[in-house]
Amino acid sequence: ISSFAIRNPIFIIALSIASVAVTFIPACRCRFDHNLLNLQADGIDSVKAENTLIEKSTHSTWYAISLASTPEQAIQLADRYAKLDRVSRVDYVANLVADPFRTQRTQQLGDMHKSAIQLEAIALKGYSQHTSRSELQAVLAQLQRTGDPTYQPILTALNQRLENATASEIDGLLREFETSRQGLWLYLLEQLKSLTMEQPPEITDLPTGIKDRLWHTSGTYQIRVFPKGDVWDREPLELFVKQLESVDPQVTGHPVQTYYASGELQDSYRDAALYALLAVSLILLFNFRQLALVVVAMLPALCALVSLLGLMSWCNMPLNPANMIALPLILGIGVDDGVHLTEQFRQIRGKYHVSNGTTTALMLTSVSTMLGFGSLMVAHHQGLFSLGWVLTVGIGLCWVYSVLLLPAIFSLYIRMQRKGSRKRNAKEMADSPISLADSQAAEQTSARNSYRSLPRRRSSS
Repeated sequence: ISSFAIRNPIFIIALSIASVAVTFIPACRCRFDHNLLNLQADGIDSVKAENTLIEKSTHSTWYAISLASTPEQAIQLADRYAKLDRVSRVDYVANLVADPFRTQRTQQLGDMHKSAIQLEAIALKGYSQHTSRSELQAVLAQLQRTGDPTYQPILTALNQRLENATASEIDGLLREFETSRQGLWLYLLEQLKSLTMEQPPEITDLPTGIKDRLWHTSGTYQIRVFPKGDVWDREPLELFVKQLESVDPQVTGHPVQTYYASGELQDSYRDAALYALLAVSLILLFNFRQLALVVVAMLPALCALVSLLGLMSWCNMPLNPANMIALPLILGIGVDDGVHLTEQFRQIRGKYHVSNGTTTALMLTSVSTMLGFGSLMVAHHQGLFSLGWVLTVGIGLCWVYSVLLLPAIFSLYIRMQRKGSRKRNAKEMADSPISLADSQAAEQTSARNSYRSLPRRRSSS
């Protein structure tokens, strides 16, 4: 491969430039996917359940949390949250114990309690007047005219039974129905009396499940704010968080933490790639002492990163919190091939070539690294799969650019150096004050003088 690049440097360099140019625009469009659901394995029950809730529920399973030290403050925050267009529901208990509501609620609860007592007294009396046969038949006839046709056979059978029943049988059935209804009334009224008190409840009177979630013994009230729609994606989550912070800058909870943690993770990986690029550049500059050689040694890794991002965009594989860590790894591992080839170029004297040992070493190290990271691609977890895919393809691109692009650049550089050297020599001879004819005449004169100066033997007489 390297020999072909050495023989055809212009073709390889043009091909490399074209590949980088074609993938550059898609690389700029490569997006970062903040949705953590997309990192999970396909088809697991938890993801299915979450997607079902997102599609069919009016609000998300996530909720943000605001804290208030007084019931009045909690009510003010809840009212402001409820007016936001990205909020679907607000849960809090401060309105049950806040002073502005106590007088009104005291009167309401008192009236409900008295009504429950009165209804209980009426239910205990029962009915002394029994319904006649004709009244029951009139009710059945009304049901037959206006009721569901499905129940017509049942209503007809009841009407026939009424016609055949005696007055005592009808009276017994009505008493049995009245007793059942009276028992149900008494049960419901007893529940109503237990729920309605003459005084509104204190915070400690609330059920434990509600009280423990929305109130703390220190006197802190919690307000839970549920977002509207799906907030797993970055854009709706950002709108929701920004609206919450306009009400309470200290708001917290799962949506807020995920929003900032995801942003910090993206920024940290990007900064890690930049720091890795800077550190590698400084080390190479210290080693080569020439900026041009540093750029050439890092060129395969940089071209591979651009092509990798372009391929990810074409394959609809975005960057995510799992695979973005591969970028500094690819830069650090991929530049190793360029360093070896550049160092060999510095040591070669005579005709440029890439030794078989160097080519074999680069291939073995790259293939073994690709196999190691490629084993992650068998994972069902989408995050691990994407990490293995990015590292395998990225390191493979680094190897291809190294064994093709660098030998082509070095070969073209040597050719240009030799061509420039020949031009300089020709120019120096053309610019010399002694013309070519004079030079030839001088050479002939020098040759004759040299011949005349040679010792000659005398001829014998």
